[in-house]
Amino acid sequence: MSSAWPIAAQAQDSSPSSALVVARILNRVSFGDLPPAAVKHAKIILASTLASAASGTGIGSVRIVRELAKEQGGQPEATVWFDGAKLPVAEAARVNAMLSDAAASDDSDLRNVAHTGTCLTAVGLAIGARTAATGADVLQAMVAGYEAAGRLGEALGASSGSSSRGVGAISGSVGRAFHASSIVAFGGAVTAARLLRLTEEQMAHAIGITATTVGGLAIGTNSWAREYHAGNAALCAVNAALAAGRGYRVNSDMLEAPGGFLAVFGGGKPDTSNLTRALDNNYQITRYLAIKLVPGAHA
Repeated sequence: MSSAWPIAAQAQDSSPSSALVVARILNRVSFGDLPPAAVKHAKIILASTLASAASGTGIGSVRIVRELAKEQGGQPEATVWFDGAKLPVAEAARVNAMLSDAAASDDSDLRNVAHTGTCLTAVGLAIGARTAATGADVLQAMVAGYEAAGRLGEALGASSGSSSRGVGAISGSVGRAFHASSIVAFGGAVTAARLLRLTEEQMAHAIGITATTVGGLAIGTNSWAREYHAGNAALCAVNAALAAGRGYRVNSDMLEAPGGFLAVFGGGKPDTSNLTRALDNNYQITRYLAIKLVPGAHA
């Protein structure tokens, strides 16, 4: 099935959409070209996420969702961490992301409280198991995913009219009503897209599907809704990439259009300058990754 953009959208504007520009940039990230610090930080995310997940295995919120997922069953594609059960890739990613987030020992982005690494690791290892990916494949996909999440956060901050950067910058315009999982899901979608070897157009559709699917209220941080958000971000990311890989298509301008993701979540006029800038070796993962030394703490 063709993954080309809808004809109607092409007729309105011949220039590439923000999602397609981002996909073109991130689909070219190569493990051999990554600076050593980016690879090291991706490995740190893997270790930190798994360590946090180990502590999350006995928490009630995870137990409930894990038991439900196991009862529903399905194609055995990826393993539930510290359990051994094999589930469909999307459900495995969801449960594993909740394991890490529930323990509150997962990573944070220095600019906000987005636990990007939890989603990247849960999605990366689940899709990696399905595709028999190499370690290098997973690491490069995670670096690309972190870049996607970071850029979306910056774009939201810029769209809100704030002079600061990142998701935390938009609190003045929308009261930070949405949970930061709405940002990390884009990182998971790009990670999954890379491991599934999607084309640039397919990755752009995965980004668009994520934009119209993600959600989560910031107030939920005070309850088990917090880790439910993390699970939904991973679930959304995997399903978006899988659907795009089968040819599923959405609006090409889902990010920047009036009423699109940046306008709605940013509370202002969309600014895509940070989102679509050229890639250099100063990767987001090397600048903004923070690892918690105490559960629930923030750098």
